[in-house]
Amino acid sequence: MPRYEVVFYKDILGRNPVELWVDGIREAKNQGSKQARVHYNAIYHKIELLKIMGTLAGFEKITNFVWEFRAKDSRILYGECGEYFVLLHYIEKKDYNKLRQNDIDLAQTRMVDWMDRNKECS
Repeated sequence: MPRYEVVFYKDILGRNPVELWVDGIREAKNQGSKQARVHYNAIYHKIELLKIMGTLAGFEKITNFVWEFRAKDSRILYGECGEYFVLLHYIEKKDYNKLRQNDIDLAQTRMVDWMDRNKECS
């Protein structure tokens, strides 16, 4: 039984970049792409680990607000807030191997925004 809730970050205008990206992978999977199926399954396996194990899942802590998990050829940055894990930003790993500061800054900005608009954090 999941102990934590994993949600996709949504900005004030209702845009949710990580969910749209994952939806694109799911669409490719549904059209028969084996690579997309493997990628999609890897992402959702990591999400299920977060739901059950939380920070004990062994993913890398980047800053006080931002954590990272890797799934196939991508990285997903997420934040922790009480019983919530918020998927904040994705990076196509094939673009570069080292995590860039502007990606970390964007994830931190989104986490602060999410915390300001969601009082569920304890």
